Amino acid sequence: MEKFSQWRDKGTGISPFMPEPKPSNPFFTAVKAVVFVFKFPVFVLLLGAYWVSSSAFILSIALKLFMGFSRFEVSVEGLKKSNTAGINQERPKINELIISNYVSPLDGFIFATISQLRWSKIVILIPDEEGETSMLSVWSLFFHALNIPGKDAKSSQKLKNLSSLKGMAVLYLPEGTPSNNRAILPFYKLKNFAGASDFVVKTLVLKLKPRYLTTPLPTTSSLGYLFNLLTNFDKNTSIIAKIYCHDPSKKDKEPDLDRAKYCFQVSQLHSVSDDLRISSKLKFFDYYSTYDNDKPKKD
Repeated sequence: MEKFSQWRDKGTGISPFMPEPKPSNPFFTAVKAVVFVFKFPVFVLLLGAYWVSSSAFILSIALKLFMGFSRFEVSVEGLKKSNTAGINQERPKINELIISNYVSPLDGFIFATISQLRWSKIVILIPDEEGETSMLSVWSLFFHALNIPGKDAKSSQKLKNLSSLKGMAVLYLPEGTPSNNRAILPFYKLKNFAGASDFVVKTLVLKLKPRYLTTPLPTTSSLGYLFNLLTNFDKNTSIIAKIYCHDPSKKDKEPDLDRAKYCFQVSQLHSVSDDLRISSKLKFFDYYSTYDNDKPKKD
């Protein structure tokens, strides 16, 4: 669309903030409403059970059975998919810092399922343009992904240094905001890297399908997103996660973001231009909202 070309990467032609269109059919919408009424109460009970138990098995049921992610594939660079023991050995652990892309409200829960850790042992770091880093849980990340960037910044606990997070598994989302999973946005560094050498660093590349479950713009409410999630009948629904291990002998003073960018690149998620940052996303959201609201009047 020429109207949105200003927010398209000139090198790849990708528009990382553009929401993916959802299939629309009035008949299926009515069917989905019935399905949602039956599934939602049970889903809430499952989430409650997960809150209490932190059971990866319960979370896996919620993702695979209720959300429709029948294909949930975890692999590790350099290991065959049949090497389950080796893959399990490289899953995220306590005192590891995992650099990952940010695509949806589910990212924290996906990470918890992959790591098989208690959710209370996971902290998620999201930097902003001012250099401040918010610390979120898998629960609060769900709402963060559905908000305008910076809206909940004041209410979030801020990171002082990484050394305070020893004993935790750290998920670091350097883009600071979700995209539509077609590319990688410019990275933001953490404000204070003190204690980084105490963590083993890895990169996690997430790919989510269908892409209309990503949230590059806050165009739906949390309930609306759950409706789309619980009534998703797409046969190609999948979560593909690949883990890349950084050199464990290196005890860097800060996480190697260049290595992480390379990992995304070889996984076919290329970086977009440096001007497609959070500030650009906010301008795009304002323009997109106005354009979208004007369309019915023009028809």
